[in-house]
Amino acid sequence: MQKFLLATLTTIAVGSLIPALPSDAEPAKVPFVAIERESGGILGASVVHLETGETWQYKADEIFPTASVVKLVEAIAFLKRVDAGQYKLTDKLHLTKKNVFPVAHSPLLRNFPPKGLDVTYDDLLKQSICQSDTTADAILLAKAGGPQAVQSVMDAAGCPGIKVKETECQLIVDYAGVKEKVTDWWDKDKITKLEAAVPKAEKSKAARQFEHDPKNTMTPQAITDLLTKLYNGKILKADTTAHVLAVMEKTATGPDRIKGKLPLGTVVAHKTGTWDTTDGINAATNDCGIITLPGKAGHICLAVFVKGSKKAEKDRALAMATLAKLAFDHCSNHTATKAAHP
Repeated sequence: MQKFLLATLTTIAVGSLIPALPSDAEPAKVPFVAIERESGGILGASVVHLETGETWQYKADEIFPTASVVKLVEAIAFLKRVDAGQYKLTDKLHLTKKNVFPVAHSPLLRNFPPKGLDVTYDDLLKQSICQSDTTADAILLAKAGGPQAVQSVMDAAGCPGIKVKETECQLIVDYAGVKEKVTDWWDKDKITKLEAAVPKAEKSKAARQFEHDPKNTMTPQAITDLLTKLYNGKILKADTTAHVLAVMEKTATGPDRIKGKLPLGTVVAHKTGTWDTTDGINAATNDCGIITLPGKAGHICLAVFVKGSKKAEKDRALAMATLAKLAFDHCSNHTATKAAHP
């Protein structure tokens, strides 16, 4: 595997950076420092051309909050149990108000029927990945055995750089400064009152503590390792792998991130993640996935994360889109003659 610890160019404004490099430029020419500056925070990235193993990295061992990228990690852990025969994606569940999690983003709750909602595990998988639905994720996480079981799956997969210590819902109220351990997740009024009762200074303190210890963490390299192993069939059965990648191709969130500057129609199987902004500092803006290159050029696996940014979401997204486009342009002239590396 060719591996480049990328040097940086610092004189190019990201807004004018596409196309800043010819497609045959050396990876060491990628202006990571300029892209990081335009993101307004700390940038971490790992890019792998799957068929040749060519790798570009920048702060690839830096620890970042997972935000909703954890939903992909937890979905993989759940799908391990599907492969083991414990569940079928076609199995049905009946959800009532006691099964929902209004503490966070959950499109499933829109027009939720009074008598409840019938769904399959596949419905929940698609909602969790494509819409970043927290209710769907929370149910899949519980069926996967909880955070400790998910961590065991990551460790067994050889991805110890991914840490899952807590549910996303609990992290949300922790971030808001709520000291109470919440169990009545369906009680939106109760949670709203708990969050509203936290003084502003305590909210700021809790947000800074989250930056120091977000509990659910990952590195860019750990995520590209996971995605590479997933793509190569090293984690799930072949049919399950094909299914989850097809679901990821339908992700609706973050269209202006790694997809933002790619040619229309480019196939991208990805998962985004976004955390809140407190005191003008965004805790995390993430995207990761696999891009199908044109012709016989193969595929790019990439992870691009930004933390601690003081800039708007559109600026963070532009930085991600810039990097993805540079990788796309560089790798599009490859001929995928080698097998993807394990």
